[in-house]
Amino acid sequence: MSRKKAMRTLAAVIAGEVPYWATGTQDKEIYQIKGASHIRTYWVPEYVDDAVKKLNTFFSKNL
Repeated sequence: MSRKKAMRTLAAVIAGEVPYWATGTQDKEIYQIKGASHIRTYWVPEYVDDAVKKLNTFFSKNL
């Protein structure tokens, strides 16, 4: 990935958008966990539970 495309991707994610080039599917979304930083989603139980619940719902629907 070029630096320019990487910067556009980062800017889109920060803005809460799903970049159109994010895969060849229409089944994609951004999910933000209120109060969580990226690292805390790995070890704070309430954030982990929220993330796993969302992933289960998304994959059950789209796989």
